[in-house]
Parts: sequence; C-alpha cells; structure tokens
Amino acid sequence: MSRHFSSRIRLSLVALVPAAAMLAATAHADNLWIERPSAPKVQMPSLAPLVKDVEPAVLSIYVESHVSPQIDPNDPNLRFFRQFGLNLEVPNFKQQGMGSGFLISPDGYALTNHHVVENAEKIQVRVDGRPELLSATVVGDDPRTDIALIKLDGNRHDWPAIPLGDSDALAVGDFVVAIGNPFGLSQSVS
Repeated sequence: MSRHFSSRIRLSLVALVPAAAMLAATAHADNLWIERPSAPKVQMPSLAPLVKDVEPAVLSIYVESHVSPQIDPNDPNLRFFRQFGLNLEVPNFKQQGMGSGFLISPDGYALTNHHVVENAEKIQVRVDGRPELLSATVVGDDPRTDIALIKLDGNRHDWPAIPLGDSDALAVGDFVVAIGNPFGLSQSVS
C-alpha cells in the first residue's frame, strides 16, 4: 500500500470515528429529530376549498382536424423529383390536439383558447374527469385574444359552471389559481 493512499485511509477513519460516536449516542435518545410545534407559526390560506368547488366545471378538450401541409413549389427536393417526371403530392393528414376549458353557464357554454379549437373539425369534451366524451361546437372565437366560446351538444341545463370574475378587481400580490388539464394531466392546479 502506498504511503499516500494509507494516509487517506487514516484521515477517513479519523473523520468517521466522531460521526459514529455521535450516531451511537443519538441512537439511545428518544427522538432522532425535533417535532414541529402543534400550531404553525404562520397560518397560510388554503386554496383547496376553491379548487374543490370549481373542479367539476373544468373540461378536457380533444380536437381533430385535417391539415394540408404547405409546400414550397421552389423546394429543391421537389425539383429533383420533377426532373424525372414525378409530381409528388403531399396528402392531408389528421391532426389531434388537446386543451382545457371551463363551463361558464349551466346550458353548456364553455371558454377555452382559440388555438385549442382553431380549424377543428371534431371537438369532444370530458367534463369532471368522467369517462364519456361529449361533442361540442365552436360558437365564437377571437384569435387576437386567443379566446373561444364552445357549446356542449345536447339539451342539458344543469352543467356545473364557474362564474366569471372581474380582473380589474385584482391587484399585484393577490392569489390567483390556474386549473386545467394540460397534456392530458387531469386537474392540474398552479
């Protein structure tokens, strides 16, 4: 064993002996850690009741559309194939997407983002995590503000709805909550 290596072992053992002695002394104690006092020093407001109240009105939205790829006629790859008399056609393909929204009226009107339902040919909605998918249609949208209003199909008039608030009544530092189903994750809250 080299002299340098053996001195490292001695230093390591010197460091371990006090640590082992401390652990042995603590093992005989009743508690290995300190307990939190029964009452916290700072009371934080809980947003859990709010989340529980609005969760039934949060939607998972699934959309399908057919997309026609934009082809540049001057693309050098296309020119290569055309020189052999091949005219390549790029077919339309089905695109699927998902997003979140929330019901704003018991009649089945809901708000979502414009980009979620833009060009959608088929919209299906899952309400409150239930397994069945319901059809919906776009009633109106505004690309500039990225807002869309959709209507769940059917004659049901008892959907759980969230009342709209007044954003002018908010101030910097107020609590706000974002609830949704991003990427299919059910009831994400931030």
